[in-house]
Amino acid sequence: MIQKQQSEKDLLGQILSKKCQETNTEICKYDRNLGVMYSNSVKFDRKPNPNQTEEIVRALLLIHVLEDLNYSVDNITLEHAVNAKVGRRKEGKKYLDLSISNSLKDIFCAMEIKTPSVFDDEHIDAWEGQLFGLSKFFKKKPNYLAYATYDIENERPKFEIVDTSDFKEFDDWKKRGYVADDALSAQFNKPQSKLLHRAVKGERDLKTKVNSSDISRLQTSLNNVLWGGGHSPILTYLT
Repeated sequence: MIQKQQSEKDLLGQILSKKCQETNTEICKYDRNLGVMYSNSVKFDRKPNPNQTEEIVRALLLIHVLEDLNYSVDNITLEHAVNAKVGRRKEGKKYLDLSISNSLKDIFCAMEIKTPSVFDDEHIDAWEGQLFGLSKFFKKKPNYLAYATYDIENERPKFEIVDTSDFKEFDDWKKRGYVADDALSAQFNKPQSKLLHRAVKGERDLKTKVNSSDISRLQTSLNNVLWGGGHSPILTYLT
């Protein structure tokens, strides 16, 4: 008998249930029928859909931020409302999936979250439309913009993080070859890129599976860097 392959949602749900037990967190719980359930200490600007696969990813990232990086839940807002009204347009609110704010209520990191299956395909739209697009509506721009998902195979968060002091606009970042860090740091410190660890579960490993989106992005990155005189991590492996 052929065993039915588990869905992305089921796999992520199992990981979330395990993480909740391992960390003994009271921040959230997961039930296959009810979805993600957050405690009253978690702040929202609007209530999310608890049964969406993306909500499981968000809960996993929230646990990482709170338990692994030791941020306070008081610094976190889910579905962070952004007043993006332009001119006479009636509908002016847009939402960040997750924000980390400092004690002055300035946003340290604005995060857009996707499921693993769409992370690569929606990369450009998420960065240009959501992250860079919404950051311009803040009186003070977030220190960092982050595009995030959860790596099912290695059971770890996956980030792309950009410093807005280095890149004011999406086109600036694109010209520099989409250079980004891949790990959030604790205590509002500067994000960094983690070292590669071959075949160590939970650590950043060499990427053995690539798709056409990955290849296209690397081609654009290398072309922009070579002709623009910039720097890219790609060149580290070529020199």
